[in-house]
Amino acid sequence: MHIREVVLSVVLCVTSTTLILTTAWVLSDVYINHNALQTTNVHINAAHESSFIGEDFPFLLSLDDLPPSRQNLSLVRMTFEETVHYGFDAEISLNEWYQMLPLGSVAIRQGPHQKLFAVSMFHELHCHRLLHEAFVKREKHALKHVAHCMNYLRQLFLCRADLTPEPGNILTLNFTEYRQGPTRVCRDWEAVYDNMGYSWLKWLKIKGTNNL
Repeated sequence: MHIREVVLSVVLCVTSTTLILTTAWVLSDVYINHNALQTTNVHINAAHESSFIGEDFPFLLSLDDLPPSRQNLSLVRMTFEETVHYGFDAEISLNEWYQMLPLGSVAIRQGPHQKLFAVSMFHELHCHRLLHEAFVKREKHALKHVAHCMNYLRQLFLCRADLTPEPGNILTLNFTEYRQGPTRVCRDWEAVYDNMGYSWLKWLKIKGTNNL
């Protein structure tokens, strides 16, 4: 194998591992204090106090399309681990990256005027998918997004400043034997997925009723 091929294989391996771990991080929305599990849930926002006109909208989007018992996100545990999924070398991996997005893609409509927003969690996952397409399939539309996505994710990493300790020997571990990493306390991402789906179905009904 030529040196260039070896280097490319190493780069793809490291990039794949980085994207997998970052995807788990995106879903986790990390809490530094693991004792936070003693807290029942996380209050999201006061959406009903906003007019959704111009720049008057909540700091965080609401989960109003879920039952009241799920609108304040519960805290859950996620143990980070290596996986054979979300790789770089098979068509099935591309489908797995696509399936990370919810029904209706990254957008949600909220407020009395159905104002359109992108949801940060799914914007992040969307960037992961585009990076996959850019590195593996060299898709032109994806290549145009690389600079934006790399900078966007960089700022998110800095913003969250995750202080969770991790093993320092990651490059020497046998991941077929040692697949698990640290356990983090996270927001319930499944509730966010469910709300996105319900919101999209509600919007389709509104479009049909009003011929939009």
